[in-house]
Amino acid sequence: MRQHRGEDGISEVVGAMLLVGVTVLAVVIVAVVLLSGYQPDEVPRAAIVAGNESGRLALVHEGGDPLRAGEYRIYVDNESGLADGTDDFIGLEDGGWSIGGVLTYTGGANPTR
Repeated sequence: MRQHRGEDGISEVVGAMLLVGVTVLAVVIVAVVLLSGYQPDEVPRAAIVAGNESGRLALVHEGGDPLRAGEYRIYVDNESGLADGTDDFIGLEDGGWSIGGVLTYTGGANPTR
């Protein structure tokens, strides 16, 4: 095979360019996959304090996001164990629970904690 002058380094340059191109393409694909995922819904945050109001359990919203009815669950530990007691609390105003709002427990069983 006959060699021409100045052609001995072409294959190394082409190989290096292909390798760089494949690496850049792989990085772009990984970045697109990682950054194009859906964003999770924002979780509301609130500071809730439990206390005693006239012999009943009371929960006071002390700060944070307002909570609409259905956005939260309240679990009460009673004699039979942990139970969903969300419907046993009264005191929501305008369908929401915002700062300064008080929910009072009206359930039949006394909570143990």
